[in-house]
Amino acid sequence: MLTREATYLGPQLSADFIDAHAQTGLRGGLRQLIRRAARPDIRLTLLIAPDDSLLYVSLPDEQGKPLAQLTDPPPAAAVKAARESLEGLVWRTPEGRTLWGLFPVDLQGAEGKPVLALAYDAAMAKEVERARIHTETGWFISGVAAISLLLWYLLRHAVTKRIEKLAEAARHFVEGRGGFTGDIKGHDEIGRLAHDLATLGRNLHERYRELEQTHAELEMEVEARRAAEADL
Repeated sequence: MLTREATYLGPQLSADFIDAHAQTGLRGGLRQLIRRAARPDIRLTLLIAPDDSLLYVSLPDEQGKPLAQLTDPPPAAAVKAARESLEGLVWRTPEGRTLWGLFPVDLQGAEGKPVLALAYDAAMAKEVERARIHTETGWFISGVAAISLLLWYLLRHAVTKRIEKLAEAARHFVEGRGGFTGDIKGHDEIGRLAHDLATLGRNLHERYRELEQTHAELEMEVEARRAAEADL
């Protein structure tokens, strides 16, 4: 993981330095390098001139020293190999504590190539990666929880509450405590069932009114016949 990160970042920093150097010279290139290389997992940043003198050292305690006298310098052979390469190289110290990313800086019109050297602290890189994974995991869990809550709310609103309302209305209808109003909307199965029950309720209500009217007419006819019988 750290090797891939170093291989990816080094050429980017080299290209940014070259672009800034072409516009504003060495000072502008170094400003761009300082901004981009300020990371907790990069312990030391060097810009090594073609004659192996140091154009830039990121640590104040190491400034003014020759390359060979730095506390943990990259091997001269690795610097030379990186200068002669096209894409640079990545080299890990034998004890595994530091990983060096060494990348050539091809400045137009310059004699020789400077080398951009990035010293990654392997332990710090692991902490950074662990923190990144922890953060991403936290965001993922929060996203899953939010989506689950939203789905629960939609399910509650669109299905569960409508089924409860439908069951309550149907129970009232069966017990004779009122007709089914059919106020449950929707084009799904619940909506269609509510529509069918509402239609059934209206038809039964109309039939009940017709029976009441017929019953009233029959009672009037019976009374009329009783009156006629009394007259007779």
